[in-house]
Amino acid sequence: MDTPRNNSGLIIAACILFPLLLFFQFIPLIGGFLVMVKGYSIFKGIVNSPFTGLDNIIKTLTDSAFQSALMNTVKINLLFLAFVMALAYFLALSLKGLNKWLQNLFTCFFLIPLFIPGSVMARIVISWFQGTAVLVSPSLFPVIYAFMLTVKAVGIPTIFMLKTWQMQNGETEKTGFERLMAPVAFVLIQCTALLNSDISSILTLINPLVYKTGDVLDYYIYRTGFVNGQFALAQSAWFIQFFIHLIIGIAVYFLLKRAIRWELDFSNSNNPDAEEFEKPQAINPGGLILPTLFLFFILWFVFKPLLVDGFIGIIDSFPKHAGRFFSSYINYILIYGFTALAGVPISVVLARSIHLKGVFGKITGFFLAILLFSGGLSIHQYLFIRALGAVDTIFAPVFYYIFPVTNSLVLAVIISFKTRKSNSQREEIKVWQPAFVLGLIQFVIMWSSEHVPLLLFSRTTNIPPLLIVRTISQAEPGNMFLLHSLDLFIAILPIGLFLIFRRYITEWILLAFIRIKGR
Repeated sequence: MDTPRNNSGLIIAACILFPLLLFFQFIPLIGGFLVMVKGYSIFKGIVNSPFTGLDNIIKTLTDSAFQSALMNTVKINLLFLAFVMALAYFLALSLKGLNKWLQNLFTCFFLIPLFIPGSVMARIVISWFQGTAVLVSPSLFPVIYAFMLTVKAVGIPTIFMLKTWQMQNGETEKTGFERLMAPVAFVLIQCTALLNSDISSILTLINPLVYKTGDVLDYYIYRTGFVNGQFALAQSAWFIQFFIHLIIGIAVYFLLKRAIRWELDFSNSNNPDAEEFEKPQAINPGGLILPTLFLFFILWFVFKPLLVDGFIGIIDSFPKHAGRFFSSYINYILIYGFTALAGVPISVVLARSIHLKGVFGKITGFFLAILLFSGGLSIHQYLFIRALGAVDTIFAPVFYYIFPVTNSLVLAVIISFKTRKSNSQREEIKVWQPAFVLGLIQFVIMWSSEHVPLLLFSRTTNIPPLLIVRTISQAEPGNMFLLHSLDLFIAILPIGLFLIFRRYITEWILLAFIRIKGR
């Protein structure tokens, strides 16, 4: 447990950190609310723009394009949830009959697509459906998008389901995980991002022919604000999205809290002195069929374009772009690496602050929850970074990513259960290892984001690797071999980091990916 001296040091560190957090996170948020209630002009600024009250919100709510995007987002995300939970259930059910070594092997492969950037996955989809009417079909586009997200994310609920069943059967140690991360909890937490989308994938996949069913809310905000310059309307749409997520989030919080309390009472009253043990397992040959088929599907669907077509592109077209590409590659390993490492002590301070007793801890948790639901680069953050003069500089993504809010909340959950365990077993609470692994996840998120640098860099100089691929794809849209060769180099870094640090990426750490959409 923390001693008073440690708490004093923590409070001092938090008091240094919180003014920076307020400056970089809450001032832009307040500015966004002002933009929403004004007839904002980028030339007049927030102060000199006329006050319009709720006119922008009313105009947005009555806009048929907004209504369509709102409904499309809900439908597509529900379709994704149906796909991912169904596939995860059957995969976990099959893996349940295998031994631990095979379970770990298969789940490792199932998690690999999670570490492939969304825009890279979108180009893989394009390469398979190129020349067909699938991607321009309004009826098929939502299915293709939900299918792509399912392939990318199915490893997470598969592991959660498998872990939950193992704990229920006494096959592995109960750590409190089953009280928080039951499959139903995964669905509930996904609902707190119901109106978010993987915007990097959407930017690559979508076209005007599928707006009727494929135009999602994040893309509507991007198109309205950053493309058409209607900042106040885009900010109003963002506020509606934030408000709905906040309401859902509050409801989910109380549902999960109630479920955890019920599970704790049930566990304490039902054989409280039972010891957990590792049961020997025999391999069920039937359990190999579905995981093996899905593994071969991943190898064929995901890695065939990256490896086979990518190697062809390396030999054929890649050399003329190699200098510029690798210069950006090395630069952004350093930039994103520094930002991720700087975020590690920040996430530790914020996570530990949540656990301080009294008003300080409650206020910290409340503010971080608000920031979580307001996450995803939007108009207010862009305007703030622009006001700092950081747009088109390497400081822009640093300012945006330096406070890893999601990681701080995930680490707070980890500390909570480690504290509970240490109180009963008198173990020392070690937070730096999970904090470092969460920093690694933060690096992967930064490296995989095309949307954030797309908004923060208007010039093509000093852009990250993903944006270089985007500019090349616009100049040579039909040269998929070249694009896959570039994507291969982009994807190999996060995949390599995942494989190297796989043993440290636990079920807890995967919480950092649950609301990855929209970041």
